[in-house]
Amino acid sequence: MKANRREIGGRRRTGLIVLACVLVAAAATGALVAYQKLHALWITQCVVTDLARQVAVTTGQNVRPGVILEAFGLTNGCNLAQIDFRRKRDEIMAKIPNIRALTVTRRLPDRVDIVIEEREPVARMNVLDDKGVARRTATGRVVDAEGVVFVRQAGTQMMPTIFERDGSHTRPGQRLTGRALAALRLLEYCRDGAAAELAIQRVDTTRPDFLFAILGNYSQARIAWEGMDTPTAATQAAMEKQIDNFVKAYRTRLAVPSNGVMSAVVWNATEPGVIYADTKEPIQ
Repeated sequence: MKANRREIGGRRRTGLIVLACVLVAAAATGALVAYQKLHALWITQCVVTDLARQVAVTTGQNVRPGVILEAFGLTNGCNLAQIDFRRKRDEIMAKIPNIRALTVTRRLPDRVDIVIEEREPVARMNVLDDKGVARRTATGRVVDAEGVVFVRQAGTQMMPTIFERDGSHTRPGQRLTGRALAALRLLEYCRDGAAAELAIQRVDTTRPDFLFAILGNYSQARIAWEGMDTPTAATQAAMEKQIDNFVKAYRTRLAVPSNGVMSAVVWNATEPGVIYADTKEPIQ
């Protein structure tokens, strides 16, 4: 009798377990079907039917909105839910170095805002051959304050020029390093404040031990500072101190002109704290 009761109890438990499994499977199937229906409904709501209304692209003066729309695959009929905006963003940033920042904001379900921040050039880039002759044809290469090289021609004619050696120059999309980066740091420091008085027009980075600069009054300057090819806070301070000393010497010669014309031909600012000048007459 007891054995029969145990068998009956075991069968009941097994039956309950089977019933529970069936109910769980049914619930899971129902949930999956419901999810698929909701997902399909969501997908249909993400379709772009009016591109001008649903997609906003804000750019600067040089990156065309159409280029960005094409790169993201944004057209009438596209589905925003099926576009990998993060991957597309990374691809665009790698392909177009003119872009400094690209922000994508989804406004669910069917709108997206894209904002482009373009790089602003601070200097032109050119090359010198082995004889020190500059390439006459403009390359269109420019560099921004972060040291990123890109292509821009309009509105750059009056900017100072950094000259690199032909064959080893920095390509668009790359960052300046070494002596070219030192030239950029020099130009950036001389953009404002007292050093702006030098009005540097061009910087030759191909000399072995110094930067060779042409100043605004067409005099020349050899400029160097400790650790100039290594961008650190210490080398930045060394450069600023050297340029500040140079400006003082430069102003002194302006204050005591010879017949109203500055007589210095080549300034030498390669030794810390000491500024020399090759002149047509002795410095007074």
